[in-house]
Amino acid sequence: FFFFFKQKTAYEMLRSLVGSEMCIRDSMYTVLSKRKLQWFVDSGRASGWDDPRFPTVRGIMRRGLRVETLVEFMLEQGPSVNTVLMDWDKLWSINRKIIDPIAPRYSAIANKAYVVLNLTNGPGAPVGEQVDAHPKNVDLGKRLQWKTKSILLELDDGKDFKEGEKITLMRWGNCRLSQIQQKDFGLEITGELILEDTDYKSTKKVNWLPFDQDLLTEVILVEYDHLLNAREVEENQTFDDILNEVTRFETRAWADPHVKNLELGAIIQFERRGFFVLDKVLTQGTKQVMEWVFIPDGKTMGPSIPVRMNYEKEKEAKKEKKEKSKKPKKEKEQEGQQEGQQEEAKQE
Repeated sequence: FFFFFKQKTAYEMLRSLVGSEMCIRDSMYTVLSKRKLQWFVDSGRASGWDDPRFPTVRGIMRRGLRVETLVEFMLEQGPSVNTVLMDWDKLWSINRKIIDPIAPRYSAIANKAYVVLNLTNGPGAPVGEQVDAHPKNVDLGKRLQWKTKSILLELDDGKDFKEGEKITLMRWGNCRLSQIQQKDFGLEITGELILEDTDYKSTKKVNWLPFDQDLLTEVILVEYDHLLNAREVEENQTFDDILNEVTRFETRAWADPHVKNLELGAIIQFERRGFFVLDKVLTQGTKQVMEWVFIPDGKTMGPSIPVRMNYEKEKEAKKEKKEKSKKPKKEKEQEGQQEGQQEEAKQE
């Protein structure tokens, strides 16, 4: 069953199984035509027919879609003589409902800039503690969580902290912050555990990792954007006109040490980032780095990786540069003369 359909687009598979003109909407920043998709492969803009940005069955399953999701999606629509158009968000929303109860929880902290929190009353040596792999599904068992005197936090969390503030370290307890210092790597903060305080209602909840290289796993978190920047492809448009120049976003991070024991295709949740599927294990020098792909959850924009905003600025700058290069020669000369006159006026 799967072997037969894995080369097909999602539209072809769904139509074959349901027997009606049901399909996923062909106007959501992508195309479903194999002939058009071939252009992306031939031009090197896609890695192949299993590219996670592709609407092929191989592509969406590599991005974390489950077979059960496709089955439920088809059964929800049912056979019909009418054409039924569905958005991709519907498919990914069903997928989230299926993977949420079975995805174990882990933490990941971006390592380009981060916070080191030194706990004055933290453990003198690393202490391992068994915690639930999933807060609501005890059937997933336990996993080991390491506690150390110094821990890592997200810089996006730390930059809003204030001295004297009380925060909650998830799966550990409350902590009072006493000193905050700027460092080259981000922030260094001193704090004290107040585990007897169990009031978590008004505190910021933050995930954390042990600050010990032997207890960390290097990972790359990848999020893919749409191949096209237009919802629909107009008749007079070419792919070059509406192509997204940057569609892959990477965040290098540290993760819980035990994720290195997971197999390819494993689906987990990095808490407060989203769901991810293990796509590759890369060898970089003498170490191995795991590449995890963000799984869409049916929302308009995945919130998992904040570096998206930097890419958006870069894309906007490239777009302006491209539009400027398309202007007629005479118009460019006029703009150059105006800039020259403005510069002379400044000097005067």
